[in-house]
Amino acid sequence: MAIEINTKQKPRISKREPLYLELFEAVKQRIEKGHLMPGTKAPSESDLIAEFHVSSTTARRCLNELEQAGYVDRMQGRGTFVRPPSPLTPCRQIGVLYNELISLTDIFSSQLLKGIGLGMEQSEFHPLLMASGMLKRSLDPSAALRELVRRQDVEGLIIMSPLPQSWLEPVLDEGMAVMAINFGYDDPRIGRVVGDTSRAMRWLADRLVEHGHRQVTLLRRTFPEDLTQGVRLAVMSLSQLDQIEWNLREFPYFQQDQTKDIVRQSMEGPQRPTAFVAYGYELALETRDAIRSMGLSCPEDVSLLFTGVPPGRTDISGEIIPVEQMSEWAVQALMKRLDSTKNAETWPPAAKEFPNRSNPGLTLALAKSSLSL
Repeated sequence: MAIEINTKQKPRISKREPLYLELFEAVKQRIEKGHLMPGTKAPSESDLIAEFHVSSTTARRCLNELEQAGYVDRMQGRGTFVRPPSPLTPCRQIGVLYNELISLTDIFSSQLLKGIGLGMEQSEFHPLLMASGMLKRSLDPSAALRELVRRQDVEGLIIMSPLPQSWLEPVLDEGMAVMAINFGYDDPRIGRVVGDTSRAMRWLADRLVEHGHRQVTLLRRTFPEDLTQGVRLAVMSLSQLDQIEWNLREFPYFQQDQTKDIVRQSMEGPQRPTAFVAYGYELALETRDAIRSMGLSCPEDVSLLFTGVPPGRTDISGEIIPVEQMSEWAVQALMKRLDSTKNAETWPPAAKEFPNRSNPGLTLALAKSSLSL
């Protein structure tokens, strides 16, 4: 189908570009905006001459440019036709393994995913979320993972929450690049990016000591042992913080919340704390709720600190883990490895460490020698 020719008004053509390039842009715009549909007839040489009042040489050069750019096909004896769009190039995928028992909407996970998205934003890679719980339900989790990455054509793996190292060994043996965020593995073939936990605890301890706190309860959730075989989780060296008497209380993820019981037992025990430190911002909120449920307040009766990732401004004092920056760097390192040293067996020996950022908060108060409950 020939284009409609406007005989009432001659189209304006700029003198700044060669005429054939002006024609090329005009026809290209019609194709891209859908005015000329794939498979229909494109303007012929005579159509261009009649509409734009140009020479046959200019019209012919325009059609040559359109053909070379992939917009039209010129068929001998049939005419010029708008070329159908080329099939989409298959995207390169990086698998993101997460434990579906940890909600992807919680603060830590959402920051991880945001950083992963930022890391891939200007690349040809795309993240593919892969729930790791289905592997546990398999008779052979390592074989299930290997089959999954083959079927999905995944080039690399990002691990958001710990998995047993044995599950990863078959894909590692086949050359799969694997990166863990905020924890590591004994196997040097698995890359890692971690926050500086010792610095975070040192900063928190210094704040507590400045305010006269000596009895402090630290609350932390842990992963089940069957998921941490071969995993190196962040180490808290409390022995170095010798000016404080720490009472470490841990309980596992995926089980009934024990925060209220721990807070009550701590406050009613002989070594009553004047402050709590929660490892994780969500746990800090639960700790504050538990303190309030006892008729106490923060910081007047007991102080509260956290190390983690708040969703924004918070009135709880703490040390912020730069999860978004960590995951962005991790995925960039993984993509670089895939493109440059795909067959390398190990990552660089030194893991990248990120300094934490202090949040001044409002809930740290001077320690009290006694509390009446």
